[in-house]
Amino acid sequence: GLMTQAMARLRDEGAYSVIAICGEAGTGKSRLIEEFQATLDLEKIRWIEGHAYAYTQNISYSPLINLIKQDLAIEEGDTPAGVAAKLETRLAGLGDLEEDVAPYLGGLLSLPYPEAARMSPEFWKSRLHRAVLASLRALAKQGQVVICFEDLHWADPMFLNFLRRAVLEQIPGVMLLYTYRPP
Repeated sequence: GLMTQAMARLRDEGAYSVIAICGEAGTGKSRLIEEFQATLDLEKIRWIEGHAYAYTQNISYSPLINLIKQDLAIEEGDTPAGVAAKLETRLAGLGDLEEDVAPYLGGLLSLPYPEAARMSPEFWKSRLHRAVLASLRALAKQGQVVICFEDLHWADPMFLNFLRRAVLEQIPGVMLLYTYRPP
């Protein structure tokens, strides 16, 4: 299928791709993703995923927050210090980052960073977008990455706006998959 072809191009050439899976509830979108994931060697390919939910559609960037929390294995009972430690460890593992990303990714996780607190919301938002893309570029340098967002019909406008811009960046070594229901 399409995903398998795109995966072969990602493996062989590091070719960037975006695949949208649209279908009504119960048409097997998640099953398709699971079956595709089962064909991958997850030792070699980094799979990160985030979900949007009906109850989070009024929270800015909620699918991205969900993805970061899953990627960092953040639990309900984690203290802010514990969350910060998980974030710092993950960022240290990314090697050279071309941006200071901790205050912005940390801000999504409700961690207080004094330098971010003084910024206008618009400036913070532009720095957040840069931070996410810088993190992705660093991750993709370490090996191929599949980013999967499920149920984006529940996503908030800020996240969708960010995603539209991120899609245009075409970061080599990245495949972006997402599912949604038709409007």
